[in-house]
Amino acid sequence: MTDRITLDLRNVILGAMALLMASLTYSVYAMSVSQFLLAGAWILDGTELPAFKGIKSGTKTGKVWSWLTGLLFSAGKNLIQKFRDFFTNRVALIFASVFFMHVAGVLYSSDIAYALKDLRTKIPLFIIPLFLSTIRPVEKNEYRFLLQFYVLAVVVNSWISTWVLVTQQPADTRNIALYVSHIRFGLNIVLALSILAFMAYERDFLPAAARIAAGILAFWLFLFLFLLQSFSGFLALAAVVMGLGLIWLSRSSNLKNKVAGIVFFLLLAFVGSWQLRTVIRSYTVAAPVNFQNLPTHTMLGNPYTHDTISLGIEHGRYVCLFLQWEEMRRAWNERSTMDFDGSDTKGNELKYTLLRYLNSKNLTKDAAGISFLSERDIRYIEQGVADFKLTGKLNIRSKLGHVIQGYLTLARRQDPNANTLLQRLEYWKTSLWIIGHHPLAGVGTGDMNLAFSDAYDKLNSKLRPEMRWRSHNQFLSITVGFGILGLAWFVFAFLYPVVRLKGYRNYLFMASFLISISSMLVEDTIETQAGVTFFVVFYCLFLFHPLKSSTLGEKITGRPSEQNKSLMTNT
Repeated sequence: MTDRITLDLRNVILGAMALLMASLTYSVYAMSVSQFLLAGAWILDGTELPAFKGIKSGTKTGKVWSWLTGLLFSAGKNLIQKFRDFFTNRVALIFASVFFMHVAGVLYSSDIAYALKDLRTKIPLFIIPLFLSTIRPVEKNEYRFLLQFYVLAVVVNSWISTWVLVTQQPADTRNIALYVSHIRFGLNIVLALSILAFMAYERDFLPAAARIAAGILAFWLFLFLFLLQSFSGFLALAAVVMGLGLIWLSRSSNLKNKVAGIVFFLLLAFVGSWQLRTVIRSYTVAAPVNFQNLPTHTMLGNPYTHDTISLGIEHGRYVCLFLQWEEMRRAWNERSTMDFDGSDTKGNELKYTLLRYLNSKNLTKDAAGISFLSERDIRYIEQGVADFKLTGKLNIRSKLGHVIQGYLTLARRQDPNANTLLQRLEYWKTSLWIIGHHPLAGVGTGDMNLAFSDAYDKLNSKLRPEMRWRSHNQFLSITVGFGILGLAWFVFAFLYPVVRLKGYRNYLFMASFLISISSMLVEDTIETQAGVTFFVVFYCLFLFHPLKSSTLGEKITGRPSEQNKSLMTNT
């Protein structure tokens, strides 16, 4: 009698998981391949191979067919058991029910083709909790491999992006994210930074030298956020710091720690408010101008226009002082192949981009001012950059100023195309209009695009056609698709597992969860493959397979972390 062999594909499963995590900042194609690899390994893992020599009857071909039949039977039996474990696992099933909600939404959709496409995007909401809730608990050495592999992938990508920034000097720093969107890249940067902080602090996770290296890399990724100039990244980082800080304050029993934490947050709020006030004043208050002493003519003898109304104030200066349109036109057309009276590459009127760029450098708006522009400045203006400080590597204040300037432009001209914040306000307003007309069950999985297209037309939106996107807020997007009832279930399905498994005591889980929630406030996070995969993979890994202990978790929560639990039993 030959002993049966049980397939143990644990290493393949872990390798597929590592590839999936690493591909989040590199390739959507690799995400798909790694999920297929993970699915194959998961299906076969634990399957008993029938003994070929034990098959007595038939020819050699018949024996092969008998062996394959036995293999399929064994694999099917193993697969049925895994699905039974999943469907009796209340926590994993409730989380995955968000996918089933999208399936139900197909039933009242008119655009079935788009609905099916959307379901393909959302498949990770089902398969990842299915896989990770039915495998053996991830041990510490396996965690070490997964986290180090992921962090290394993110760090290497940050080095590649830095090389692009230094060598190509793109006008828009978002373009240094070569493989995924800068928004998704920023979220991965913050999560990798948070994991490195865990590695640096956790005494028994890495050797001392490796912990020092982790701290150095965490500091590098923090600096890289400035290079990337990612508002979504800084929003995610703020969410992690504030969220974990508040948890720590609420659970700490040490009065000195509470006082120190409160003082820190108050100081942070004061500094942030002061910086915001400074930036707002630079776009609303100009330095006093004595118009009697202003020069009336350019160096070429042409009359200046000194206008304090048309384009308002930027950088503490009236944009339209020292203005000579004809000189600007001639001087610009001599230096650029793009027409002064045409558009820049972003679709804005080039002459106004040039005007604001000159003002940001405190140059006169005439031939003399243009003569001081470098060839790099000319390229930036052609690319639609209206503030030379936005081309810098470490200038978040100018990014904030750009948002404020856009808001003021909206107030003057009622133009929501000015910047991304104003576009989001238009998306949110349109989303609320759709929700008002479909409050209970929404428009369905497949009719989201149709609903937004119709709403923009009926609202006479001033957004350009190429800017007419969807909600850019995951909670609004869910409500548009599935109504208030769908939103209620969406929130419940994501929060119930956290409460049931006490995920709020787990540092790694809370870091990834807060990052994802911050993203959902300003993006349709689970509407893209990269976004939904990022959210689901780390949610399920950190919640379903928590580390056995975490000194950092104890520091944050004031209590020991939960012991590692297998979710293969009914919870």
